[in-house]
Amino acid sequence: MGTHVPCVAYWKGHTPNSLVSGDLIDFTDFYTTFAEAAGVKRGVDDPIDGRSFLPQLMGKEGNPREWVLCHYQPYWGNFAGRQYVRNQEFKLYREGTFYHVPEDLEEARDLKAGEGGEPGAASRRMLSEVFAIAPPAPPVKGGAKAKERPVHPGWRNMLDPND
Repeated sequence: MGTHVPCVAYWKGHTPNSLVSGDLIDFTDFYTTFAEAAGVKRGVDDPIDGRSFLPQLMGKEGNPREWVLCHYQPYWGNFAGRQYVRNQEFKLYREGTFYHVPEDLEEARDLKAGEGGEPGAASRRMLSEVFAIAPPAPPVKGGAKAKERPVHPGWRNMLDPND
């Protein structure tokens, strides 16, 4: 449930009062949003995986995400990394467990194929496609004492493939 967290923003003269948005925002979106707000164009070496939510902050439609990918790699023990991808309704873990988030925040009921109706089936297909292009979580040796943190230098832009 840790990724189901509200984002509260206020920018005097820019953000409309009482605006509530249900758009998905990922931590990686902050860099791109702050750059756009400052009028800074992204450089070639800048992160590519964020999408600006500045238009939404200003009450416009913008270009909201259809999904967010979460790679959770704790370094305080010898834990395997976990990945999941989710949209507004459903959450799919790389190992295949699938949940209807609004009805099952505690992830107590893994939906099997065919459960969740057509919205569930469509979401499962779309979220599976993300995993088809996302690199898996790399193994980490050494836990909190790890000297190297794995990275994916060849990571491609999964949000805007033409970017």
